[in-house]
Amino acid sequence: MNYFWIFILSAFSIVLPVGATVVRFRRLPTRYIPLAVLFWMGLLNEGISYTMILLHRNNMANSNIYTLIEFLLFLWLFYRLTNWKPTYFLLFGFLGLATWIADNFIMHTIWHDDALFRMIGSFCIVYLSMDKINQVLFNGLKEIYKQTDLLLCISFFVYYTYKTFISTFNVFPMGLPNEFYTRLWLILSLINIATNFIYMIAILWIPKQQEYILRS
Repeated sequence: MNYFWIFILSAFSIVLPVGATVVRFRRLPTRYIPLAVLFWMGLLNEGISYTMILLHRNNMANSNIYTLIEFLLFLWLFYRLTNWKPTYFLLFGFLGLATWIADNFIMHTIWHDDALFRMIGSFCIVYLSMDKINQVLFNGLKEIYKQTDLLLCISFFVYYTYKTFISTFNVFPMGLPNEFYTRLWLILSLINIATNFIYMIAILWIPKQQEYILRS
């Protein structure tokens, strides 16, 4: 069965949260600016990927570059959402950048799937999401923006947990049939559509009140 159009639909479902950021542009709290940038960069990458597939049948180079951008934007986002010290995020960023360079220029080339970085980067996002979820649940949901943070982080957790899982199959090949891997990516595509829809809802439901405490 040809799942190509399902994959395309999944890729461009990013327009849902992008559209939500446009609708809420003037009232989008500062803490969510990294998220808006992440969605717009995701849409740009999907457009480039589609063009590269049509022209060259290979979109690995831009996708690998995007994985690093995505990782760094997530660090920026969680810096705005949590009370962690900047030093921790700088450490995450340094280790992530070192892994990305090793995976794309030492172990492989940028034209091949940087599966190791994708696995490690996704695991870091899962860890940060879990920490934020626990923080929100432990401190209660009464404060402004906590419901939005919780909804976003649960979505991050679900998507990147599964992405970590399937990335392990690329890091550690098991010689399974191609149809098995295709179905794994099909499930990820369906999860992606669902999470993009949730992102859209979360952004549209962001409280309208001004944020009382902002990071500089």
